[in-house]
Amino acid sequence: MSIGYLGPNGSYSHQATLKYKKEKDEIIEFNTIQTVIKALENNKIDKCIVPIENVIYGSVLDTMDAILEYKD
Repeated sequence: MSIGYLGPNGSYSHQATLKYKKEKDEIIEFNTIQTVIKALENNKIDKCIVPIENVIYGSVLDTMDAILEYKD
C-alpha cells in the first residue's frame, strides 16, 4: 500500500504517517495538500495523511477545501 503525506520529512504529517504505516507500506512525500489529495483521487496512492488542524492557525482550510472537492 502507498501512503501520501504532506511533507517535509519531520513534519507532524510525516510523523503521523510513520506511526500509521505498516512495515511493507511505501510512503510518498508531497509538497502541497492539493497534490496529495489529487494523487489519491488519481489512484497514484492508496491513502493519504494531511493536517486538518494547526495549533497556530486552527483549521487548515486547504484540507477542508480539498475534502469538499474530492469525489470519493
